[in-house]
Amino acid sequence: MIEKIYIPTFRRVDNQTALSKIPNVHKDKVILVIQEQEKHLYKYDVEYLIVDNNIGLTKTKEIIYRHAGKKRYGMIDDDVIWYRRNSKYYGKDSNMDKAKRECNDKDFDDMLDKINNLMNEDNVISVGHRESGFPPSNITKNSFITGAFWIDGEKLSNIIDKVDWNEFYIMQDIAFNFEVLLHGYATRKMGEFCMAHAYNSNASGGCSTYRTEEMRKDVVQRLLDKWNHLDIVKKMEDVKKPSASYWKWAEREEKRTNKKVVGLHFNFQKAYKIGQMKKQSNLEKFMT
Repeated sequence: MIEKIYIPTFRRVDNQTALSKIPNVHKDKVILVIQEQEKHLYKYDVEYLIVDNNIGLTKTKEIIYRHAGKKRYGMIDDDVIWYRRNSKYYGKDSNMDKAKRECNDKDFDDMLDKINNLMNEDNVISVGHRESGFPPSNITKNSFITGAFWIDGEKLSNIIDKVDWNEFYIMQDIAFNFEVLLHGYATRKMGEFCMAHAYNSNASGGCSTYRTEEMRKDVVQRLLDKWNHLDIVKKMEDVKKPSASYWKWAEREEKRTNKKVVGLHFNFQKAYKIGQMKKQSNLEKFMT
């Protein structure tokens, strides 16, 4: 079962969207992760984990991994809103009079049950949510998870000391996905229980307080340096058929910054296959 729900937050004392969407019956699971400099501002009736000042989200997330230990837990951005899609999209009778709704208390319970069931699969280490603005879909395997991670701490404990979780001071969600997949674990992303997250990507507070364009460029290059040779991270311009949405984004960014932008293409499916091959190779070495 999901024992804890961590919500790292910074400079959003009065704007705790994710916390407000968690049913009261589950509030005892919540741990707000806040910096020392802000602890006097928080009055919510939940548990707190206090971290050092100005350490950034990457380091904060590593602290969460280690604090949670072998529990099953959520690590949720503070602006996430959960939705449930109509059951008619999944071969069942309609259970609402619209395409989706914000999760009510029962929906939230059903969502946690679904997450637990997915984690019961042998090598599923993390579960996430499809963005609510996308068309309905079922569960996708080993695709990019961001914003809301449900993590099996028992499985993560097997690799936690094998990974430098602080290697990328931004884009840490990309690194997390690659690291767990390359270590032979799988992820699942739910479509029925989706989330709104992208709507708040440029809001004040959080990572926007320290993230810069220079940082982004630096980490883009670091990602290429680390994983381009595996053919799982590429410059978008090196992909045969980049999506139309990428070119629209690139055009907007170039107009905004007056500079050429470098977009990246990620192949998480291939990362999983590499992880499985490494796992099998290690097993064969062990058996001989």
